[in-house]
Amino acid sequence: MSSVCLSALHTWSDFRLFVCLLTGITLRIMSYNILAEQYATKKLYPHCPAWALSWQYRRERIREDMEHYAPDIACLQEVPMGEFYGYFLQQFQVQGYSGIFKPKSRAKTMDSKYQQTVDGCCIIFRHDRFELIHQDWVEFNQLAIKSADGSTDMLNRVMTKDNIALCAVFRVVESAVPSYILAVNAHVHWDPEFSDVKLIQTMLLMNEVEKLVAKTKHDLNVEDVPIVFCGDLNSLPDSGVVEFLRNGRVSSSHADFKDLPYRSCLQKLSSSQGRVMTTAPADDDGPHFLHHPFALSSVYDEEDMPFTNFTSDFKGVIDYVFVSRGKFQTVGVLGALDPTWLEEHCVSSFPCPQIPSDHLPLVAEIELIP
Repeated sequence: MSSVCLSALHTWSDFRLFVCLLTGITLRIMSYNILAEQYATKKLYPHCPAWALSWQYRRERIREDMEHYAPDIACLQEVPMGEFYGYFLQQFQVQGYSGIFKPKSRAKTMDSKYQQTVDGCCIIFRHDRFELIHQDWVEFNQLAIKSADGSTDMLNRVMTKDNIALCAVFRVVESAVPSYILAVNAHVHWDPEFSDVKLIQTMLLMNEVEKLVAKTKHDLNVEDVPIVFCGDLNSLPDSGVVEFLRNGRVSSSHADFKDLPYRSCLQKLSSSQGRVMTTAPADDDGPHFLHHPFALSSVYDEEDMPFTNFTSDFKGVIDYVFVSRGKFQTVGVLGALDPTWLEEHCVSSFPCPQIPSDHLPLVAEIELIP
């Protein structure tokens, strides 16, 4: 059987005219939900031929695409534990990469044999460009327990979801002065009926990121630690999750909270970092806002990528790469698939023989501003 690599179908979108004048260090970042083997069933993906849905076929296509795009840092989601250590890490170590991995929280309840099938997040990086200084992970269910403050919704809705995020502090080897970045790889709960869970998981994560940045600045005696935030957030661009990340705040009355009584535990979460929920200027009776302290921007403009996930019942943007505003500038991004190609090949959903996951990879060239 013949196959066409996804890399042959994607084009780079260069939207900085002064690429040749860059003076900082450029990095290539990838974020990619690779669709774990246990989720790729014929029932969920009936339009994909069985041979193209098989894990042995798909993982080879995923590897080929990663090798083609050659990221400096790759943040992958839905990677089974056994496949990370038994395949991906081995394949990329010989190409100059190292990697770290964290499975979903359920792995702790299983014996070693069954742990191998549990998916999680990994960060694969070029060890000639980055030195791993510290790694940490966020287990949303554990943070939900600590932040519940008596909220049954926090316990019954948030605590029961075992999503995780993985964080890595890197020293930038090429930098003439000590320079560090924080890479964050997150996979947020999938169910559209749980928009409250998605938003709270994101808030819990940013609270932990704030702690990690403060600790890193103190331990390494540096003024700043720029952030590269990747992930499958399972949230559309107009969601509370994206609003919170992009704007640094979200209203406590946002519709995504579903009018559930989270306010006291969210207040507790904010006060743990020395912040309070604020009201709109000159409007003490207005909505209260919950904050995070970072200025983040998406490396993709809205018109760059009309969708990142395409299944028989959904098509939209749910994957993102955010970076610290003023610390990075975007050089270029991997653009959208050609819609003509989709029509000519009658592609009605992913995965398909040419596209090995139900998600598309996001790839961005960014410059670390000196």
